Amino acid sequence: MPEKKSWESAWKEECREKVRGCNGAIGIITANTVRADGQLWELRCAFEAKMKILLIGDDEACEMSAKKFPDLLRDEDILPWNSSNIAMFLGKLQR
Repeated sequence: MPEKKSWESAWKEECREKVRGCNGAIGIITANTVRADGQLWELRCAFEAKMKILLIGDDEACEMSAKKFPDLLRDEDILPWNSSNIAMFLGKLQR
């Protein structure tokens, strides 16, 4: 979802509905995620919907201390951003 209006309740509700219509979610995690309110809201919606979620990141994100991430992501595994991790996740969605 475009983040331009992530503070508006209408945007949040539209986001929640779009996320609920998905089979899974892939979150691309970077050092900037801590400040990405729209992305965090989308991920929160996916977690609340108890859907399958893949969190992937570059080397920097994978090596960051969990303390630097928002509470929402603090206990989550962030896998390296590569085609095998993405393919494995997509395969799980098809089952």
